[in-house]
Amino acid sequence: STSAISNARQDPRGRAAKREHHIIPVTIFSNLTNRKVDDGYYEGQYLNREKNGWGRLYVQTEDGYVYTEGFFRNNQLNGYALTIDQEGYCLITEYRNGVSEGYGACFRPYGSILWEGECLRDNLHGYGITYDETNAKCLRGFFENGEENGFGIQYLANN
Repeated sequence: STSAISNARQDPRGRAAKREHHIIPVTIFSNLTNRKVDDGYYEGQYLNREKNGWGRLYVQTEDGYVYTEGFFRNNQLNGYALTIDQEGYCLITEYRNGVSEGYGACFRPYGSILWEGECLRDNLHGYGITYDETNAKCLRGFFENGEENGFGIQYLANN
C-alpha cells in the first residue's frame, strides 16, 4: 500500500522544526469490479439473471478478499459504492458502468482520510486533496492516475 508520509526535523535546540510532507502516489485499489465472480461471490438483487439493485461483491485476491457494496445495474456497479480491501483501506466512490468515475474518498484502516477528490479507476484523477495520518492537508491540486500532475499547493505543517 502507498500513502502520504511526513518527516519531522529537529532544530539545533532540540525542538521540532517544520514538518515536510512527501507525497507518494496514492494508488491502492485496482479495478476489481471487472473480475469474474468465479474469484469470489455476489449476494444481492438480480433481474433477468444479472446483478441489478443493491448488492455485495466479495472478490478473492492474492492477499485475501476485497469487499464491495453498492448499486448494480446490468451486472456492473452504478452509483456510489463502498470498497474495503484486505488491508482495511476503504474507498467510497461513484461508479458509472463498472468504472469508478466522479467524486471519491479513500480512508486508512484506522479511519483517517488518505485522499478525496475527483477519481477515475479508483485513483485521484483531476482535482484532489491528500492528507497525512493526522488529517492535515499535504497536497491540494491536480492529479492524473493517482500522481500529481499540473498545478498544486504542498502544505508544510508546524509542530
